[in-house]
Amino acid sequence: MKSSEHQKILMLLIYMVLGSAASVFITILSMSLLVDIYLYMTEEINFDLYVYDFVKILKVSFFCGFIGGGGCWTLYYRNYRKNR
Repeated sequence: MKSSEHQKILMLLIYMVLGSAASVFITILSMSLLVDIYLYMTEEINFDLYVYDFVKILKVSFFCGFIGGGGCWTLYYRNYRKNR
């Protein structure tokens, strides 16, 4: 493979990991907010945004993004090499 092909495949890996991490972060945050809104409406539990630990959510989302994006990239790369 040429150097430009290596660079394209590496950039694809980075995009997949970051995109997956961003989607996991948004999903975790939105689901947590929806659960809090539901509990506020049904059980009248106080709604507090300061409860969320954004650093922990960010770490979990990057870990899950690495697993999900890396797995998708591995499948893509395996198919790319087979059909080359």
